[in-house]
Amino acid sequence: MDQTRYDAIWKKNIEKFSEKSSQRDIKGNINYSNEMRPTIKNPMLKSMKIGFIGAGNMTQALVKGLVESNEIKADHIFVSNRTEGKLVKLSEQFHVQTRSHNQEIISECDVVIIAVKPQDFSSALEGLTAQFNKNQIVISLAAGIPFDSLEKQIPSGRLVRLMPNTPSLIGRGVIGFICLDETDEFVTSLMEDLFGS
Repeated sequence: MDQTRYDAIWKKNIEKFSEKSSQRDIKGNINYSNEMRPTIKNPMLKSMKIGFIGAGNMTQALVKGLVESNEIKADHIFVSNRTEGKLVKLSEQFHVQTRSHNQEIISECDVVIIAVKPQDFSSALEGLTAQFNKNQIVISLAAGIPFDSLEKQIPSGRLVRLMPNTPSLIGRGVIGFICLDETDEFVTSLMEDLFGS
């Protein structure tokens, strides 16, 4: 993907999410009347399992948003982490399912969000990259890893880069995304449903 096309897609997605984020009140809550409440564009979302590899601050913020949106049941959210403490916290606070191994997230989930620091990306997926399947949506939060590197490490799957900013940690940020296959409307609609409000 050339830089000009990448920049155009990025700008379009940021503008779309900025419009939605402007509908929040001072505490970051969305103020929709019933007739303004967004509808899910991808009805399959409610039956999908969403998995997070890594349980850091950004994962905790995203899990909180997903659970509070009531669009995804907490028991459809899975999280793995290299240490147990954050998993216990997420399980107690949001009633999500936790797993001891990243392999379990890959094998059980329709959407896998890799939420580790760029320097930990390769080690988090060591020996597991061949286990992704071609229909699985694989989302990277590692900002420093471009698509060409993602494609080399994850040869199967529908790749997406998700770029939340720091205010997202308190529900006040903007989340941009870019899909490797920009014509994949299924993935685009799913991303908008997961992170658009």
